[in-house]
Amino acid sequence: MNGSFRAPVLLLLGALVGCAPAYPAPAVGPAPSVPPDHRAPSGETGASRSCGRLEVPRGAFCEEVKVTGYDEHEVAFERGGYTLRGTLTRPRVDGAYLPPTAVLVHGSGPSDRDAHLPGALAVSFGVEVPVFRSLAWQLAAVGVASLRYDKRNCFAENNRHCQRSLRDYPDDIERANMDDYVADARAAVRYVASRPDTAGEVIVIGHSEGGVFVPHILRREPAAIGGVLLAAPARGYREQLAGQLLDTADYLASLGDAQLADDIAKLRAQADEYDRQVREVVDGTYAEDRLHGAPVSFTKNAVSWFAAIESSFVRAGKPMLLMAGDMDFNVVPAQLRQYEIWAKRAELDATFHLLEQVTHPFVTLTPLEPERPFEPAFSSVAVGHIRDWLAGLRRHPGGPNP
Repeated sequence: MNGSFRAPVLLLLGALVGCAPAYPAPAVGPAPSVPPDHRAPSGETGASRSCGRLEVPRGAFCEEVKVTGYDEHEVAFERGGYTLRGTLTRPRVDGAYLPPTAVLVHGSGPSDRDAHLPGALAVSFGVEVPVFRSLAWQLAAVGVASLRYDKRNCFAENNRHCQRSLRDYPDDIERANMDDYVADARAAVRYVASRPDTAGEVIVIGHSEGGVFVPHILRREPAAIGGVLLAAPARGYREQLAGQLLDTADYLASLGDAQLADDIAKLRAQADEYDRQVREVVDGTYAEDRLHGAPVSFTKNAVSWFAAIESSFVRAGKPMLLMAGDMDFNVVPAQLRQYEIWAKRAELDATFHLLEQVTHPFVTLTPLEPERPFEPAFSSVAVGHIRDWLAGLRRHPGGPNP
């Protein structure tokens, strides 16, 4: 960090910390001009040949798909007596092409389909960034379709971007927990895989808490050929809640600014409180019915999911791409390194990237330059890694990868 960066607002406490966001424009509309990759399919000719997932056959060769734009459609699928609504984004291409499809899985909170986020710990963007919408548009630009949907707990009463009301929910929404969010994501995978306008091959992209669920989904859904974990926690639930506040406090303390002393103290005190509360929930001594606005039963369910992070990850059985940003205080880079340790020990097919100046919502912090427009967007570098990783997953004769 140097003097060319201006400080944004600490979202939690209002302190200044030392960077400012500027955003690359989303890659939508006409696709960039990229020389096609012409190559002969290895060892295959005629109708038996197999091109890559982001390629189309052109005579005796395979050629990178040419994207001219994208189309979006309102869609719906049902799970557990409730209809979830979303947006299917498909690349517009010349010629016959059935794209692989990404299902975008939310992080914590009552997220709308576009995943509008105003910032994260230590960073306020000044605008709400539609993280999933930006990601979907950029995926379409490289030939990948995607489904993003309103989370089960997305209502107008708790998110202004949600159109439905709590009155529309057929059950008690307070009974919903992470089991439901995972089951919804699995239903989304099955839904897009069954559509005739997709290739029937699905990658599951989970952000933050949603990344915790990706390995579980991969293991249980045959149509899911691989997963992308974006800023996925590797800690237990209690350690994550308290740790993200302590990590932020440590960063602020490293700046050596005496004016931040009160904010640092508040962060550490809140971390201690979170740690105590979750410990009491786990050992049965918590005296209240609710914690952090949700029933205690939700916390117990979350603790069980986070306790299984490592075992679920090493048993996923399919290729995974994991990425994190070095300016993420919600899920610090050390957690990405923990996944690397697990992957190496279990000899997994896993690829890792730590992205410079990238925050928890995968918005990039860049020097403020007058000639660059202020355009909120998901990291184009991260999208490039997804594209390269997916292109490297070769089709197996006779169908999707096992």
